[in-house]
Amino acid sequence: MLRTLSTLLIAVAPLCLTACGSKQSQAPTRTIEPIVVATTGAHASLASRIADGAIDVVCILPPGTDAASWWPAEDDVRRLQSAQLILLNGFGLESWSSNIALPRSRVLDLSRSVRIEPIIMPGVTHSHGPDGDHSHDLENPYVWLDPALAIEQTRAIAERMSRAFPDSAEDFEANAAVVVAELSAIDQKLKALDLGGRPIAADGPQFDYVARRYCWSRTPSTNAIPLSQVPGIGVHFPTAEGCGTDLIDALNAAADGLADAVGG
Repeated sequence: MLRTLSTLLIAVAPLCLTACGSKQSQAPTRTIEPIVVATTGAHASLASRIADGAIDVVCILPPGTDAASWWPAEDDVRRLQSAQLILLNGFGLESWSSNIALPRSRVLDLSRSVRIEPIIMPGVTHSHGPDGDHSHDLENPYVWLDPALAIEQTRAIAERMSRAFPDSAEDFEANAAVVVAELSAIDQKLKALDLGGRPIAADGPQFDYVARRYCWSRTPSTNAIPLSQVPGIGVHFPTAEGCGTDLIDALNAAADGLADAVGG
């Protein structure tokens, strides 16, 4: 009887090992989705124009939220980790990114895609995640509001999208060329503004890079035209808040509104 039982146990043991091994080998793996996920509406709009419907582009920010204070939930983290390409604004805007295991080979930090000396915003009080309000110097993250810098970011996005989705690379390059041409036209429009002797004051950090580009003042004065008070400028110059705004349409409208304000 004992011999029979021992023989049975020896025969069954490999089956148990095989079954256990089979169960372990079937552990689920994360699927990479053929999508581009951006953390700002401005970069999502550039990527969408480059993609032109060939692939999905997602702005992960809920509408109306501020990228400087938004913190991704678990579902957002899973969406980021499964994306084929992740577009980060950088310059510290996504402070949460250092606490989340992102697939670095699929991340494009757009603040590093252009050669630029960052503008420092001293003593900024803000909050991100569960740490609450605090104050420290920050690199100004609103780089894309300068059309010339947006051109460089467009090229960087197109190059990475072409690598991630090689079957569509030729279309991406052609679409990016159109975006660059439109941004170049906006750049020329802003350079050609006739200020009539009146200075323009970039009275907000979201205007700092565009003000530096066109030698506008970043200090309000009595006879200056404050950018924040130009009709529609708060809507047309996008900040890091929310998604759904087309960057080129917004910059075009803002340039036209500014021309009307100064009579240029």
